[in-house]
Amino acid sequence: MARKLPYAPLYYGDVLRSNVACCSMAAQGLWFRLFLLASESSDYGYVGTRREPVSSELLARITGLAADKLDCLLAELDLVKTLDRTPGGVIRFNALLDFAADRAANAKYQRTHRVKVSESKGPCKNGVRSDV
Repeated sequence: MARKLPYAPLYYGDVLRSNVACCSMAAQGLWFRLFLLASESSDYGYVGTRREPVSSELLARITGLAADKLDCLLAELDLVKTLDRTPGGVIRFNALLDFAADRAANAKYQRTHRVKVSESKGPCKNGVRSDV
């Protein structure tokens, strides 16, 4: 996705009821940091890119964790199945991908609807009603 989205949906209840809540606070913090990285990624929803996972060394530097601590926390997150990975091992957040797809579908619908309204010969001028 070329343009970054202005926000990422994060519902507290969803997080508190998910498997992430069963993890240590350190693992929860790492999960949240990965969520933020995925929402700011040039390949929205993925930590890194779709094709290539971020190396443990780079991820350790990004998160400020020692490599062995990072591996331990990733293993904890993987144990409770909170991280989804592509077949190539790239961490992805399906909630972000679903959100981006819904947003794109809504934008397409709005563009289509505006074209239809502006082309109509009804009481609207340029798609805007004068009596509103």
